[in-house]
Amino acid sequence: MKNLLSIYRDYFQVNNQVPDRTILYHLLVFVLFLFVLGFTVSQVIIYLAG
Repeated sequence: MKNLLSIYRDYFQVNNQVPDRTILYHLLVFVLFLFVLGFTVSQVIIYLAG
């Protein structure tokens, strides 16, 4: 887990003062957003197809 967080910090140039918990919360919110977006798009496609 620490290895993934260090890769994330290097890639997005996150400051070292930002705690790991904050990064994990942001990633969780981003994943939930993508899930809701995908679910909504699939429901619209099903509605338009029917």
